[in-house]
Amino acid sequence: MSHAFTPFKAKLLKGDVDFDEAGNDLRVLLVLTGSNAASDPDLEFVSAITNEAAAGGYVRKALATQAVATDLANNRGEFSADAVVWTGLTITGAIGFVIFRFVTNDADSPVIAYIDSGGFPVTLGGAGGTLTITPNAEGLLQAT
Repeated sequence: MSHAFTPFKAKLLKGDVDFDEAGNDLRVLLVLTGSNAASDPDLEFVSAITNEAAAGGYVRKALATQAVATDLANNRGEFSADAVVWTGLTITGAIGFVIFRFVTNDADSPVIAYIDSGGFPVTLGGAGGTLTITPNAEGLLQAT
């Protein structure tokens, strides 16, 4: 089940998080079956994530064209970015992805959210395939 990580929620309330593209280097990583990202909402940094993908064609991806919008009709804020695409990816059992803010290394890069909707789990074998994470019209994350 998708969730925002608890330490991130505290950082958000303290004003320590800015989703504007110029303010933060936001990235995504894929996690595999058995990753603690799916079951432990109290993780704080990337270094605590287990079972990150390590397949052919896999690299962590930076989010581009980050945008924050106000949805008055639904009483919420929405965060979105361009689609993220991996090509030539040979992966088995990708269960979701983690959004995080890269600082200098995994030990000081805070995790923001784990998301497992949008077609997960995914298996791309053989010569590899393409995996695209496309934010829906209401964004990757919402604050209600």
